[in-house]
Amino acid sequence: MKRLACQAQYGEIRPPSPEERRIHLGERQVVTTTSEGVCISGIWYNSFKLQEFAGGKPKKVLVCLDPDDLRLVTIFSQDTKDVMTAQLRMVEFADMTLDEAIDSMVETVEAFPEEIPG
Repeated sequence: MKRLACQAQYGEIRPPSPEERRIHLGERQVVTTTSEGVCISGIWYNSFKLQEFAGGKPKKVLVCLDPDDLRLVTIFSQDTKDVMTAQLRMVEFADMTLDEAIDSMVETVEAFPEEIPG
């Protein structure tokens, strides 16, 4: 009964869009662009718009990532009002959560420690 009264007074409450989830509920990290895109939590993302924005120069950006959907990130410029979306470059992580992807990277490092640079 109370739910129906609230719904009648305020209208339907829709779930957030994927972009809203990334921006308001996701992980955030300030990173620097490279020719390879941006890296957050060891996972690389890139897009034509991001490369066009960077113009081959390193630029600071804020990256927002939904830890339950690694396929896309939302990127905010620190200098302009530009908002961009970039795609996951490592397709093996496309159906994983952030925790699963990190676990996978840790397992790989532990399985092949001699191949880690440095």
